[in-house]
Amino acid sequence: MTAAQPLSIATKGILLLVVSNLCLAGMDAVSKTLIQSYDVTQILWVRYMFFAGFTAALAWRSRRGKGGIRAAIMAKRPWLNIFRAALLVVEIGLFVVAFGHMKLVAVHAIAAICPLMITALSALVLGEKVGHRRWAAVAVGFAGAMMILASLALSASSALVPALPPAARSLVNAFSGPVLYTIGTTLLLAVL
Repeated sequence: MTAAQPLSIATKGILLLVVSNLCLAGMDAVSKTLIQSYDVTQILWVRYMFFAGFTAALAWRSRRGKGGIRAAIMAKRPWLNIFRAALLVVEIGLFVVAFGHMKLVAVHAIAAICPLMITALSALVLGEKVGHRRWAAVAVGFAGAMMILASLALSASSALVPALPPAARSLVNAFSGPVLYTIGTTLLLAVL
């Protein structure tokens, strides 16, 4: 018998990406269930306490011998970090509130459009160079998100997204959401 080959760094990275996206999707599914019975502040408190412990353990481990956690949290501009953290709390709070009013797939499809809009607006507003591969990725990602939203009857304009045939709608519903997002992210990272 031969010994099993160790996993390459690329394979480990892909596996970590898939596992982390599935964990985040699971956390969002739990949040959707909890928002029916609990206040959004309670859900956010539990989420942040869990992540605070995890982040503190990582900071302690990575900064051992280099000043500890204190060195890891020191910032040149702490007020910007505090402002960024406050924006993140508001953003995730709105994300959790959206779970109470929309389907999980729809919330994730809308959230997946945000990086696409940032890429497009960085070229149009800031004048940054965006290559043809990234424009293609933006177009494909936006089309995919529109297909998901159209299949859920959340399309803002019927002229923008044509109605899908029933068979295609069933396929989109079966493979949309966190699984499609995980696969798409992995493929885009491999291409870019």
